[in-house]
Amino acid sequence: MVQSSRREYWYDSRSNGTGYENARPPGKRKGEGDPKITANGNLIKWLEEEGDVYLREESSWGEAPHPMAISTETKDEITNESSGRGLLARKDINDGDELLRCPIELCLTKASARKALGKDALPAEINEYLAIACQLIHEKYVLGDKSFWKPYIGVLPEVDEVNPTFTWSDEDLDFLIGSPIIAATKSLQMKLQREYDALLGGENGLIKRFPERFPEEVLICIHDLVYILFIIIC
Repeated sequence: MVQSSRREYWYDSRSNGTGYENARPPGKRKGEGDPKITANGNLIKWLEEEGDVYLREESSWGEAPHPMAISTETKDEITNESSGRGLLARKDINDGDELLRCPIELCLTKASARKALGKDALPAEINEYLAIACQLIHEKYVLGDKSFWKPYIGVLPEVDEVNPTFTWSDEDLDFLIGSPIIAATKSLQMKLQREYDALLGGENGLIKRFPERFPEEVLICIHDLVYILFIIIC
């Protein structure tokens, strides 16, 4: 057992040599089936098998022990508030140390989006954020369990885990009357609605033009685009 000096979480490195999927709070008994721990394990396995990413804490031939561990929960050191899933250092990190390495083939990019959805659907001039958003929507809501990126999508936070104001209802925003946050939030909500109408939901949107790639029966709506753009931007 190793306890992080900076975070209040334990890491059991005895289970399979990675020490990642068993990151858990004190008192959490091994094998209780935490879905977040399972998701972490799926992500690690996917990175190792599909990207040859070395993530183990032991050294191997030509590979040093990985300096980071994935935790299902982290806390801000200053506010002591939960920061959700994150990375923790296993050891002291020096200036210039490599922390992460991920092959581009495992990354969602504008190029991967145009390859997956077609250049007829996503022209070369499309905004990169919107292109990636379209692919994430397709992978999450259309392909689902069949998506190559499912292990990555499985660790993305849900909106209610972070609760940004642009997802709030008008009733909730009323609690902030007098704050400039309301005007900024309303502006962003209108911008997202315009982008949804132009890209997905309008008469010339992808749902109408390419129903086999964006089928209406999966109920792709403005809230899905809001969620996906939130994930990308944050």
